[in-house]
Amino acid sequence: MNEAKKARTIAKSSFTRSAKSIQRLIEQGRPEPEVVKAGGIFETAYERVLSKHEGFAILVEEKDYEQEEEWMEDVSKEYDAICIMINDYKITMAPKNNITTDKVENPASSQDVNVDPNNTNIPSGSGIDETAESVPRGETEPTVTLELSPDNQAAATNFPSYAAPSPSPTSMKLRTERAPLPKFDGNVRNYLDFRRDFKFLVEKQYTTQEALYVLRSCLDKSSADLIKCKEDYDAAWEKLDREYGDPRIVSDVLLSDLEKVKPVDEFDYAHFVQYHALIEKIFSMLTKLNRLGDLDNTTTLSAMEKKLSRNDRLK
Repeated sequence: MNEAKKARTIAKSSFTRSAKSIQRLIEQGRPEPEVVKAGGIFETAYERVLSKHEGFAILVEEKDYEQEEEWMEDVSKEYDAICIMINDYKITMAPKNNITTDKVENPASSQDVNVDPNNTNIPSGSGIDETAESVPRGETEPTVTLELSPDNQAAATNFPSYAAPSPSPTSMKLRTERAPLPKFDGNVRNYLDFRRDFKFLVEKQYTTQEALYVLRSCLDKSSADLIKCKEDYDAAWEKLDREYGDPRIVSDVLLSDLEKVKPVDEFDYAHFVQYHALIEKIFSMLTKLNRLGDLDNTTTLSAMEKKLSRNDRLK
């Protein structure tokens, strides 16, 4: 247990260093890509802490479990705070990232247009027709209509359009509570489901040595004793498979359950549903074991039919 706690502490130290690094980058106003890259490293560090915490939490006594969960909750709050900080920084930097400047040239004329307000001379070839004369100062100015020549109208349609910068969409990963590790009670009927669920939840996030330790903690006493001396993860599974996963043994147990079912009364709908569910479960498990023939034969099917009421058999 001390080794598991030490591994969690080391992972937490890496997580804290990563969080402080992000805070420094934001305080220094570093470019957004640098902050985003650091955020990826930070997220990996958090996942590592969570993984090591779960490995340690399995080993602690029940009276200490709540205290350890509070420790992990504090880490999660720190993770959420840094994620919010990163997203806020991305929003702040979005306008700066979207500002661009383009130089627009008039392809219809090589002459520059003088935009001095005191200059009333309009260069020829500019494509602008003046339909009003200048007036003395102080008098009301008449309306001036400016028309573009066909050449300049075509050029105007090629002018780039600009949209106001909008904040980049923010994204925060929603953390959901992880599924509890499966437990095996020594019942061969439940072994296949336990084996499937355990491998799916554990093997992707633990080393084989760590997974072996976790496996022992998920077994009942009699099952754990079978692999107590096993030092190899695969060898431990081979031992369990021989004891609880032998297709012949599992098939015998399932068919024995079928024989023990009481006959279904004619109007006992609840019992009929339970009987139907049991048949479906046995069918599914024997299919996985490639022993469907143990169920799909004249003797077994006849025995199953006799469990039904007379009306159900006629249907």
